[in-house]
Amino acid sequence: LDWKHETLYPADANACDSPSTSKQHVAAGRCTYLENKYIYDCPGAVAGDCGLGPTQFAAMTGNKLLANVFEKACHVLGAPKVIIPDPFMGGAGNHKCRGCHFYQGEGSGFTKKKMAFTVPPEGPLFQGRNCQCKCATPKACEDLAARLVKQHLPDETDPIDHKMCWTDKPDLLVAMQNGLWESWKKKDPKQASNQKYWGWSEVAAPKRINEPKYYAANMIYMTPELSNGGGAPQGLEALTDQLKKDLDGQVRDAATGKTPTIKVGSGARGQHPGSDVVIARQNFAAGKFSFEFFCQEYKGAVYQICAKAKTAADPGHCYLEAIKQPCQ
Repeated sequence: LDWKHETLYPADANACDSPSTSKQHVAAGRCTYLENKYIYDCPGAVAGDCGLGPTQFAAMTGNKLLANVFEKACHVLGAPKVIIPDPFMGGAGNHKCRGCHFYQGEGSGFTKKKMAFTVPPEGPLFQGRNCQCKCATPKACEDLAARLVKQHLPDETDPIDHKMCWTDKPDLLVAMQNGLWESWKKKDPKQASNQKYWGWSEVAAPKRINEPKYYAANMIYMTPELSNGGGAPQGLEALTDQLKKDLDGQVRDAATGKTPTIKVGSGARGQHPGSDVVIARQNFAAGKFSFEFFCQEYKGAVYQICAKAKTAADPGHCYLEAIKQPCQ
């Protein structure tokens, strides 16, 4: 894949959302400031935080010195933020998903009535114009996470993603996540629970990662509420009849779609795409979550999981099979 992690968000961030069609832009996502052009590339729009005009024209002609002069003058004299709908602009998804949020809302994008464009200024939370986390050590990042939680009230759907920053170091990502968890526990215990806490990261990756040759296995992910709902870690036995039906449907759609991402059967083991599968869950104990990857036998109405433990003489297996076919 020739890829390294460069943009890591410790929580939901809508980092790579892009416009859907030229007729209707999504109203979520992030804008990336392009230093060489003095503009923001937003999902479905181009924006300027101090007007759009002389500064950008000077940059287009290659006169960076003059562009800098115009920009400084603009900030001194003042100019309104300008945002112009442009279906050809893709937002932060075109720039390693590094950027800041703009107007957030469902079902409406950039219109004459709704041209909101707010970018968090540099300060104690962010460095640069693209909302990078302003912390260089794990302790500093934990403190930064605590400040983010303190400043923003909990919300049922998007707790903190609008102002979430990014880092490029895994240890700082972990520190931010731990800081968010501990801070929510202190501020609002309901947010730090199996039912409320989202707990995921957003990791920017190139689009080609979806190519089948990069597939390792299919993964069934169990949410913390589902896997911990019985008081102890549970597997797929926790699925209700409706969830079993939904899982069958997802496997069917992935296996029979226009571009299949799953193959079913023993013969597809080791292929890309193939039938290999792994189950993941987050176990909750002593106030903390830990990931576990495992396999188990499972039977749905249409599909099943065939599981065989690894031994010194047998590598074992864990793969998807039609319910009508015997496991190997």
